[in-house]
Amino acid sequence: MSDPVWFPTAGDDAASAGMDTMTGLEKRKDVWRWINHALDYIAQRTSAILSIAMGGTGASTAAGARTNLDVPSTGDLTAGLAGKANTSHTHSYPQIGPGAINNGGFGLTVGAANITGNLTNLPGRNTPVTSSYVSAYFNADGRLGADPSAARFKQDIDAHGYTLDQLLAINIVTYRLRAAVDELGDEADTLVGVIAEQLVDAGLAEFVNFDPDGEPFNVAYERLALVAIGALQDLARRFDDFEARLSALEGAA
Repeated sequence: MSDPVWFPTAGDDAASAGMDTMTGLEKRKDVWRWINHALDYIAQRTSAILSIAMGGTGASTAAGARTNLDVPSTGDLTAGLAGKANTSHTHSYPQIGPGAINNGGFGLTVGAANITGNLTNLPGRNTPVTSSYVSAYFNADGRLGADPSAARFKQDIDAHGYTLDQLLAINIVTYRLRAAVDELGDEADTLVGVIAEQLVDAGLAEFVNFDPDGEPFNVAYERLALVAIGALQDLARRFDDFEARLSALEGAA
């Protein structure tokens, strides 16, 4: 039978931690008391508040643990996120351009990212742009990008004209938005614009955006100038025809 293994440092760690240890001179009948004493130490250690250095939180409550670990509560997180809804953040993005449409350039997917809030609070609303700027548009799927105009982005190109009669069918009106009146009352701004339904009636539905129910929603004002260009061309053709007729009459006289 081999000799029992001797542990020359047995109990040193326990002693350095402030625990009582056996000397080896105890009576055999007291061993059970020392076993229970060790079990008490284990129980105390299990229920003790461990420091952060020992892998614990240094606290006996969830609130205390969050404080010690610098972790905000659920309520603080909710309030913080709500407070951030209208704060300004500056991020550096590639210049908005045709790449936003086809080449993975600047893009903001509003629907997928679940971004909500008042876009008028974005930084730069009252800051004038100075160079290389383009208009930005929301795509039907929520992406924000630029509308390319170069021929390389287009196909099935064909001439399309507008007439003076169509231009004259567009009525310029003043109005106030109902939502603005509900919120501001008499302080609501008076705006100038056109009525989307009248554009549809004038055969200019391509300048109207429709809601999911197929009802007119708003007008693409930035493209509406094309009607004026087409009407001017129509007027120029009428003038040329008038001059040709006048010359013919003068020649016959």
